[in-house]
This record gives sequence, C-alpha cells and structure tokens, in this order.
Amino acid sequence: MRKILTLSSLSLRTILIFLIIFVVVIPDLFIFTFVYNDVKGALENDLNDNATNSVNLLNENITQFVTANSFTINHLSQELSGNLSQKKKFQDLLSNINQSDSNSEAITYGNSQGQYVRSPEAKLTTDIRQEQWYKLAMAHPGKIVITPPFVSTLTKKITVIIAKTTRDNQAAVSMDVSLSTLNKLTDRVVVGDHGYAFLLDENGKWIANPKTEAGQSADRSIADRARKSSKGLFEVTQNGQDNRIFYVTNPSTGWKIGGVMRVSEIYSKINPLIYAVSFLIGLFLVVFITLALLFIIFRIIRPLKKFVLLFTKISAGDLSQKLGNDIKVNKEFTELTTSMNHMIDSLSKVLESINQKAESLAASSEELTASTEENKATSDEIANSIQEIAIGSNDQSEKVSDTSRHAEVINKEIENITTKTGKLGQTANQASQTVSLGTQSLEKVAEQMNLIKQTNQKVAVSLDELVAQVQDIGKMSELINDIAEQTNLLSLNAAIEAARAGENGKGFAVVAEEIRKLAEQSQKSSKQISQVVATIHAKSLNAKDSMNGGIKEVEKGNHVVEEADQAFDAIQLKVQTVDAEIKNVADSVHNISKETESVVATFDRIAQIAKDASSNSDNVSAAAEEQSASMEEVAVNATTLSTMADELHQLVATFKLRN
Repeated sequence: MRKILTLSSLSLRTILIFLIIFVVVIPDLFIFTFVYNDVKGALENDLNDNATNSVNLLNENITQFVTANSFTINHLSQELSGNLSQKKKFQDLLSNINQSDSNSEAITYGNSQGQYVRSPEAKLTTDIRQEQWYKLAMAHPGKIVITPPFVSTLTKKITVIIAKTTRDNQAAVSMDVSLSTLNKLTDRVVVGDHGYAFLLDENGKWIANPKTEAGQSADRSIADRARKSSKGLFEVTQNGQDNRIFYVTNPSTGWKIGGVMRVSEIYSKINPLIYAVSFLIGLFLVVFITLALLFIIFRIIRPLKKFVLLFTKISAGDLSQKLGNDIKVNKEFTELTTSMNHMIDSLSKVLESINQKAESLAASSEELTASTEENKATSDEIANSIQEIAIGSNDQSEKVSDTSRHAEVINKEIENITTKTGKLGQTANQASQTVSLGTQSLEKVAEQMNLIKQTNQKVAVSLDELVAQVQDIGKMSELINDIAEQTNLLSLNAAIEAARAGENGKGFAVVAEEIRKLAEQSQKSSKQISQVVATIHAKSLNAKDSMNGGIKEVEKGNHVVEEADQAFDAIQLKVQTVDAEIKNVADSVHNISKETESVVATFDRIAQIAKDASSNSDNVSAAAEEQSASMEEVAVNATTLSTMADELHQLVATFKLRN
C-alpha cells in the first residue's frame, strides 16, 4: 500500500528546507519576473520612442514640403482670376514659376469656360474641366486640395497635383509636384538598427518604400490597420519576419507616414541583461540556501536531537538525566533547557511526595474501616424511632393546608382588582399626556404656519425684484444686439478697405472677417438671451400668483388650528376629572388588599410550621436511612482506598530518581 505524505510525517529539517524555498526562492522568482518585465518595458519604450521620433520628424519634413509648394499655388490663386483676356501674360507667369521651382513638373490654369494655360506648353486631349484636380478644387473653393499620388506618364515618377481656385472662384490653378525629394528623405530615415520608413496614401498605395516599387498596393494587413486611427503601432509578419510598424497621419495630405522595425531587435537588447540578472539571482540563491542549511543543522537540528533523546528517557521513567550547557546555542534553546531541567526536578519532587502520601493513606484507610462498622449499628436504631413521629405530623399538616388555600383565593381576587384599577389610572394618565402632547403639537403647527406665511411673503417680494432685474437684462440684451449690428457693419467696411489695399490688406481682411463672425455670434447670443429673459419673466409672474394663493391657504390653516386647540383643552379637563376619581377608588382597594394579605400570611405561617414539622420528621428518618447506607459505602470505599494506596506506592517505585 502506497504511503500518503502528510505534514506530520515530514521531519523538521525537511519542513525548514521547504520553508526556506518558499520564503526565499519564490519571492526571488517574483523579483526576477518583475525586473524582466520592467527592463523589457523600459527598453521597448525607448525603442518605440526613438522610432516614433523618426516617424514624426519625417512627418514634419513632409508637412514643410507640402506647405512650401502650397504657398506657390496659394499665391498664384490670389493673383489670377477667371478672366483669360491676357493669356500671354498668364503663360509667362506660369513659365517663370515652373522653371524656378525644382519640384514643379508642370503648372496648369483652367477656367469655367474650358480655357487653359500650361507650362510647359502642351495640348490637352480632354476638357480641362474634366480633369480630376480641377473638379476637386471647384468642389472646395478657396482651399488647397491635393490629388492622390500617381505615376507621371512623362517622368515615370510618383507625382501629386496641388490645386486651388482663383480669388473669384471662376478658375483654378494647379502644380504637378514630383515626390522624388520625399523619396530621398524617406530612404535616409533608419528606424532602429535595420528598419526603414515608408509613405502610404489614402488609397493604400505606396508613395515611398525601399522594399517595394512606388504606386503598388500595400498588403491589406498593413493598409487596413493603418486606416483605423490617426496614429499608433501594430505588429505584422512579413516574409517570416515579425515587424513592428509605427505610423502617424499627415494632416495636410492624409498620407500615412510610418516606420518598420524588427521585433527581434528588442529582444537582442534585452536578453544579455536578463542573462546577467538570472546568473546573479541564481548565485545568491545557492549561497543563501547553503548557509541556511548549515545554520539549521548546527543551530537547530542537533540541539533538538538531544531534546528528543532526553524525552525518550523520561517517557521510560528515567528522571536521573538532565540537559547540559552545550546545547544553549541561542536564547530560545537556553530558556528551553532551563525549563526542561526545572521540569525534571519538579517531577522528581512530586513523585517523592506522592510516595510518602501513599504510605500515610494506607494506614488511615484501615482505621476508617473499623470506625464505620460501629457507626452503622447506631444509625439503624435512630431511624426506627423517627419513623413513628413522622406519621402523626402528616395529618396535622393536611388540615392547615386546606384553610390556607381558601385564604389565598380571596387574596388573589383582591390583587386582580388592585391591578386593574392601577392600569385604569395609568390609562387615564397616558390620555392626559397624549392630550398635552397634542396641544403642544398644535402650537408648533401654528408657529410653523406663521413661518410659512412670512417665508411666502419674503419670496413674493424676491419675485418682484427678480421681475425687475429680468427686465433690466432684456434692455441690456437689446443694447448688445445693437452693438453687434454696428460691429458687423464696421467689419464689412474693414473687409472692403482690405480688399482695396490688395496684398498689403490681406492680414487686415482676416481680422475683419473674424470680427464679423464674432459680431454675428454676439447678435445670435443676444437674441437667445432675450428669449430666455422673456421665459423667466413669465415664469416669475406665475410663481408670484401661486405664492399669493399659498399665503391665503396658510391663513385658513391657522384658523383650523385654533379651533382644534380649543377642543383639546376641553378634552384635557375631562380626562383630569376622571383621573382623580380613579385614584380614590385605587386607594380604597389598596387598603383592603393589605388587610387580606395579613390574613393570608398568618395562615401561611401556620401551614408552613405544620409542613416543616412533617418534613423534618421525614427528612430525619430518611437521613437516618441514608446514613446507614453511607456507612456501608464508606466501609467499601475505605477498603478500596487502601488497595489504591498500595498500587500508587508500587507505581512510584517504577521511576528512577536522581537520589
């Protein structure tokens, strides 16, 4: 049969070893896990931050690139209009700008009549108004628009078109911008040690990627996850390699600017540190456990073995041995050794004392046996005499008991009358107290009604003041509305003057437009305030009418309370009269009860005397019989006691004492 391992079957050494492992090894494992996760998290955060910074820097460069090219289009849109009366002048202007901008491949102008100008000059095969950039610009008048990237049929390079409507929104001007500069910027960005950067358009096609040709569609696993949010990171597996992708969204273009870093780079930086920490923790555990085991063996196990040996001898009856000073290795063992030696000395003294007492007990038990036999004969004679006295006492006791029972019945009836009269008096007192409480409550109700009336009057005055203040707010709102209208007119005049000033008045025109918007918002808010004020005014008048009605109802309530107070006063007077009569009846019944109690007490004493006499006779007779029986038991016990004393003497003799 297989033996089941339990805690009680384990040795102390094994338990201490398990305890050390539990207290030291397990916490160290937790510490190792915490250090590993903390170091891993810190290094991951550093690598993530570096990769994110690289992506953000590339994003800023792209924003600057787009802003610089957008500035040219923005300037042209303000200079040109839908009137192409001076086509030669338009052609020269576009040619000069196209030649001076290294990123520009072509600049095109087109108006709502289908007329166009292009630099370099080229004949279009389709209506200019059907071009994608033209439709996009006309759909967003006054705003810079950027087409999705495409591969130019002339240069075979990835290109975008930046466009904007003219100042009269009757034409649009665009610039074909080569993204070769962005490709170079992207190629120079290194994410981590072996990673790279990329550009992805809104349609999920590559703009720049060192690993893929521009214009190709990106994997769905990358494009779909990048569309979910404006920035973030995620991990994908590409060609058996786990990569971490960081990305942000460029606000000007909507493109995804991202970086790719190998996940293996993170662990290549973490693992050396983890190996070092693991070695140090393992070395510490080996040294600590070795020292702990040596301490357990020499300072705990060996002294305990000596204690076990001594306990074995004591259990065998040998009290001649004691513990020496060689096991006093610490305070606890010193105290335990001293206590053990004291216990052996005390046990030896107890056994010696028991041996002496056993000898004395044996001699005394023999004397007790002889005395018991003489007392038994005397007790039998006394019992016979007392039995005859008990028979006469029983007859007398029965007659006195009958008379006492009749007197007790009369006394109980009088006590019932006294109790009911007392309860009736208590009820009258409670009724009087209840009437008094009702009167006090009515007085408090009257005071509270007066307070409510005063409060309602104060609220009515406050409502009058509120109505007046609401009217003042309405006047102020009308004044704000007038000011807003005047401000709107002033901003319109300022915008006209800014338009006349041309390029120098653009900044002032923006300020005038903002002032006009603020004036419209102020005028709208003023109207809303007027509506709210009118609503508050109407609600305040309704509240005032309700308050006046409440004051009248409170006055009616005061009149009802006064009538109830008078009724309570009359009730209290009647209750007090009834209470006085009940007290007189209670006093008379109480006097009768006292006299009856005296009679009953006298009969009780007579009955008790008779019972006591009979009982004493019975008790004495029974006691005599019990004494006789007890004498027999004492004789038997004395014999048994003598036998036990001999056995105790023999048991003490089995112990080996120091003496």
